[in-house]
Order: sequence, then C-alpha cells, then structure tokens
Amino acid sequence: MTKIGRLNGIIAALEEGRKPTMAFVRAERAEAIQYGASPLDGVLFEMEHTPYSASELRDAMQYLLNRRRMIDGASLART
Repeated sequence: MTKIGRLNGIIAALEEGRKPTMAFVRAERAEAIQYGASPLDGVLFEMEHTPYSASELRDAMQYLLNRRRMIDGASLART
C-alpha cells in the first residue's frame, strides 16, 4: 500500500524534525490562492481585526486547496 503524506503540513514538518513555516493571512480569496501555491507548511487566517464571517472563512479555506499539489504529492487520487 502506498503511504500518503500528511495533509497537515505543520505536523508533517514537526515529524520530519523541521521547523514549520507559516503566515498570517487575511481570509480572502486572492490571498488564499496565492498562499495555497506557496511552499509554506501552514496558513493561519487572521480574522481578529475584521468582522468575523464564517462564509468568507469557508471560501478562503476552499481556495487555499491547491489540487495540483495534492495530486503531485500523491495525497489525492486521479479520477
């Protein structure tokens, strides 16, 4: 059986003995797309200084997914 890597980059970095890298990001579509393609291990959506919106957070999390990286990293099966 093929081993699938962790989807959580922070935990993966810690297991590998590396210091994880991450950024504080606004919960906006453009930033989520940009950081989804970055080599960072994680992203923390900063929503303390703006009105909280669950729908904006949901959208940002959806746009954070980079399906090409998941396929190339063997964490998503091709159909």
